[in-house]
Amino acid sequence: MAFAKGYKPWNKGKTGIKTSNKGYKHSEATRIQMSKTRIERGILPPNRKGIPHTIDHKRKIGEANKKAYSSLILRQQISDRQKGSKAYWWKGGITALRNQIRQCFKYRLWRSDVFHKNDFTCQICSKRGGRLSADHYPKSFSAILDDNKIKSLEEAENCEEFWDINNGRTLCYPCHFKTENYGGKSRKKK
Repeated sequence: MAFAKGYKPWNKGKTGIKTSNKGYKHSEATRIQMSKTRIERGILPPNRKGIPHTIDHKRKIGEANKKAYSSLILRQQISDRQKGSKAYWWKGGITALRNQIRQCFKYRLWRSDVFHKNDFTCQICSKRGGRLSADHYPKSFSAILDDNKIKSLEEAENCEEFWDINNGRTLCYPCHFKTENYGGKSRKKK
């Protein structure tokens, strides 16, 4: 829709109330008439305050609630079918060993201890706080896995070299990306 140069439509979002009608209140008789008209047109439901429902209406409400509840239970059953070994994409519970180690409680404790040891400060750029990561250094995470021939989470939890806080340093994310062993780079060079 094209407007003439300099034309400003009066309706501009929230300020779209004409100033001539601003603050105007209809009389009681006019408001009652407008309400009746809306009810007749089906725009407004009738005011049922203080009026009990009929038995037929109560039965219909109950049936509607049962349908809603049964669909809720059905959705819950479907979501339960998609969990764990019941999911169609299940592959026998295979999670990469490095992910299992990084998700275990002992790793979170080690990480927290490394942060406290370095006072939450990046050891390369000396930036304090922000997004930090705990890096195995001087011996990398993958080197510890390979050298100790760790094949399970239990073996990793029993390996003291993994949980030594002196083999850890705090780095900010940008500095960690630049390290020589980030993302298994040291393994890929072999």
